[in-house]
Amino acid sequence: MNDTQTQSSNRSLYHDVVDGIQAMIQRGELEPGDLLMSERDLSDHFGVGRPSVRQALFVLDRMKLIEIRNGGRAQVRMPTAEGLFEELAKPIRYMMNQPEWVAQFEGVRFFMETGLARHAAEFATPEQIEQLSKVLTRNGAAIGQPKEFQDSDLAFHICISEMSGNPVLLNMYTASRDWMTREGLYLNIDEVHDRKAHIAHTKVFAAIADNDPDRAEAAMRTHLKEARDPWALAPGETHNNNKIESEEN
Repeated sequence: MNDTQTQSSNRSLYHDVVDGIQAMIQRGELEPGDLLMSERDLSDHFGVGRPSVRQALFVLDRMKLIEIRNGGRAQVRMPTAEGLFEELAKPIRYMMNQPEWVAQFEGVRFFMETGLARHAAEFATPEQIEQLSKVLTRNGAAIGQPKEFQDSDLAFHICISEMSGNPVLLNMYTASRDWMTREGLYLNIDEVHDRKAHIAHTKVFAAIADNDPDRAEAAMRTHLKEARDPWALAPGETHNNNKIESEEN
């Protein structure tokens, strides 16, 4: 058997282990918090060598399905949107440098946030609306204070996402916004920008409080178009004079 055939065989063996453990998790035979068998027992169970087992465990750890712990057996864990987003961070960072992908990511954000605003206007409870009001007040008080305004701006949008009652949406939104902030992609120009953003937040809040989903969706869409993040700029656009302009103008 040549080297290529050997490599192919090894890949097949560890993939069998990966597939087998995934199937056990999907069938409920293994649940979050459960410990996997030892490497030796896994080797016997799947009929493969321990190197293949170690490779399979590494792959499953990267998939966030298990956690490899030093000195102990691997543990099954529940995948999260945060973990998924972290895994995608590097390829996404590369893709964001490609003009053709910028519009795609912008479209995802628009779809998610306008949908969340619409859902909030339809289903938000009085308690949730009161909480959003408090966050909006905090946002207004932070105008002209870059760090405080950024925190309150994100809190406002996260509060709306929490109204969905959907942990997947909440985790996806929170993870994406946290990643953008860490990468320095959050735009906070000056006090004029802050005031415009706060006014837009006020309009979104009013529509949600009035249980008007059409107006809430429209208000959020307008807000996102006015306050597009730097990564959402089309080629040739820059942020000048507190508004988006083309470099040619």
